[in-house]
Amino acid sequence: MLNPRRVLPHSLIYDRVWGYDFGPTSNALRVYIGYLRRKLELAGSRSEIHTVRGVGYALREPGQSADMTLRARLAIAAGTAVALAVIAVTLTAYAGTKSELRGQLDHSLESLLARIVPPRGGPGGGAGSGPGPGVPGSVAGPRGRQPPSGFGGPPPGPEPIRGG
Repeated sequence: MLNPRRVLPHSLIYDRVWGYDFGPTSNALRVYIGYLRRKLELAGSRSEIHTVRGVGYALREPGQSADMTLRARLAIAAGTAVALAVIAVTLTAYAGTKSELRGQLDHSLESLLARIVPPRGGPGGGAGSGPGPGVPGSVAGPRGRQPPSGFGGPPPGPEPIRGG
């Protein structure tokens, strides 16, 4: 055998046997492969020609079985069942760990935020306590509103026009 287990595309077989490609719609190769298989079966030999759908054909080595034994099928089924069980346990553990870590992260962020930003209306007064707008030490803007976080005050106004 020249090319055992090597898939030979339809176009290559057409070129080597007939010298040209009949095109993708031709079924000439399929017909002749069928003739070969029948002749091999009549001679008492198993067909060693394996169809690779949409690609071409491959030759099996003599003695290479096309059918899986029951033992091989059971081994594959058992392996698949074990793999699925491992995946299910892993996903369950991941989901539990994920929610636990999310809870820990939320708690850590809340405590960090509490240390950085004191609660409103701290000791000694309610929401309106403090020096008030316009008073030195006040954080309030010109109209008594708090500036957005991250800013020191209102945005700068337009530059004055200078005459020359």
